[in-house]
Amino acid sequence: MITGVSKMCCDGVIQYLEKEKVSILIKDRHTCLDLNDSNMYVLKKGIVKVSLIMQDEREFNITYLKGPDVVSLYCDCLTQFRDCHPKIRIESEQAELYCVSKEKFYKQVKEDANLQNYVNTYYRNRLKLAITREQVMIMNSKGGYVLGYIV
Repeated sequence: MITGVSKMCCDGVIQYLEKEKVSILIKDRHTCLDLNDSNMYVLKKGIVKVSLIMQDEREFNITYLKGPDVVSLYCDCLTQFRDCHPKIRIESEQAELYCVSKEKFYKQVKEDANLQNYVNTYYRNRLKLAITREQVMIMNSKGGYVLGYIV
């Protein structure tokens, strides 16, 4: 339900990136993205695993994202208040990603109502998903918790 809304809104982001002729990176299975603060990554096709690397080097898997999705927005949500580093690993045979400057992207977000709508909808939907997961975790037994994510 939530990802469907996100994907529907993501069309505007993909159209913007294609209009700007942003280059596409093609990454093979099990390669990791080198995330830095100056670029945004938008998954066009493929599946990626989002993890956090804790200070003690443990890897905490957060979610799998299927394209189209803005991977960098998800990572920004996770690391804004933590001393953890995000890790994005390609899980499909290949993945296609747009790589665009954050400065350029956010400048365009300020000017384009469709991109503003996407970013706002993205964060709103992630908040809804987090609240739903919290409810499932609190209100169910271990079995109910697992089944709550499958359904």
